[in-house]
Amino acid sequence: MTAPASRGAAASAAAAPAGVSAAAQQSSPAVVTARGRGKIPGWTWFETQVWRLTNQERVRAGLSPLHPHTCLRSVAAAWSGSMNTHQNLSHGNFPARVRGCSSVRRYAGENVAFGYASPAELVAAWMKSPHHRENILDPRFRYLGVGGEGNPMYVSQVFGAVAGR
Repeated sequence: MTAPASRGAAASAAAAPAGVSAAAQQSSPAVVTARGRGKIPGWTWFETQVWRLTNQERVRAGLSPLHPHTCLRSVAAAWSGSMNTHQNLSHGNFPARVRGCSSVRRYAGENVAFGYASPAELVAAWMKSPHHRENILDPRFRYLGVGGEGNPMYVSQVFGAVAGR
């Protein structure tokens, strides 16, 4: 799917139990913190701003902000890279891609998009889409990873809930 950089395109959102077996790798949540308008270590400016704007929407709706998550960010970045390489906006095999993030395996969701010129334009478009908005405002989610690659950019936003909750 292609779209001009100024218009953008968003695929339908995906949210489902991640379906990871008990034999999956156990790890701590691997959470990093970021406050204010600063950059999250290892994240691009664009990715950090998508995270920040997503949290503004959650707080506005009376929800807790999402914590940046290293593993979810890796999943999002790898998927954005794959979408860019194949020039294809999709969710692919989402459950398999989040399986390695064992600390958030209970429930996960994903938003993907292509061609937005700014983080503000992208998050505003997701908020206008019922399925994307549902992921952003899902109170079960506690963690977020964002990845973006290409020009125009493919972006993936991966949400996770804590295992066992």
